[in-house]
Amino acid sequence: LAIELVRDETPLDVVFENDEFLVVNKPPNLRFHPNHRFEGNSLLSRALHHMDGATPYIVHRLDMDTSGVAVFVKKQHLVANVAGQFQEKTAKKTYLAVSVGVVPPDCGDSFIVDAPIGDHGIVQEARTVDFSGEGKDARTTCEIIARATPPAAVAALVRVTPLTGRTHQIRVHLAHAGLPIVSDALYGPHLRWKPYDDWGGALSIRRQALHAFNLELKHPETGESLTFQAKMPSDMRSVCDAL
Repeated sequence: LAIELVRDETPLDVVFENDEFLVVNKPPNLRFHPNHRFEGNSLLSRALHHMDGATPYIVHRLDMDTSGVAVFVKKQHLVANVAGQFQEKTAKKTYLAVSVGVVPPDCGDSFIVDAPIGDHGIVQEARTVDFSGEGKDARTTCEIIARATPPAAVAALVRVTPLTGRTHQIRVHLAHAGLPIVSDALYGPHLRWKPYDDWGGALSIRRQALHAFNLELKHPETGESLTFQAKMPSDMRSVCDAL
C-alpha cells in the first residue's frame, strides 16, 4: 500500500503555471522536499496541495535557506528532458547574493571565479576550493551591481551565474573571492545585522542571503526559450535597501 506524502495547505507564490509547468517563488527557510513522508512544511508538500494530489515532478532543487525560482514539471514524459537541462547545465540559473568583503582591485566589478571544488575534509557537509588535483572543475561568473554607501562600503549586491554545478558552488566561490555571503553559516563571516547598525536601519537576516532570481530553459518539445523570474523576498530586500 503506497502512502502519499502529507499535503501542506500553505499557499504557493506562483510565478507561472500551465498544463506542463508549475513555477513558484520558493520562500527562504523551507525545505524543497520533506525529510519524511509524514511531514509537511516543504515546497513539494505545498505543490501537492496546490495541484490537488497530482504529481509535481522534481527536476532540480534549491537549498533550504535559498529563496527564488523553483520549477515542477506536471507531465512525466517531459521530466527527463527538463531534468537533463539542469544536469547538463544548459539551463541558465542566475542568483543575487548580498556579500561582505573587498574584491581585489584588479578584478573590477565583473569577474569569473575559476577554482576547483572538493570535500572540506574536516566539516562533513562543507566544500572548499581544492587545487590539489582532487577538486572538480568549477566556474562562476560574478558581477557587483550595487555597493553599500559608507561607512558600510564593504557590503555589495552580487549577480552570480554558476557555469558548473558543484555542491555549494556559489557560496564557496564567493567566499574564495573575498565576498562571503551574509549570514552563511558554513562559508560566511557569521554576520547578523543588528537593528540600527551602521546602515541606519532595522535590518535582520537569519539565513544565507542568496536568491535565485532568474531561470532560462528550453521547452522540452517546442524548443521555445522560457524565462522565469522571482521577486526577492522581504528579508533580502531590507538589506538591499541600504545599498
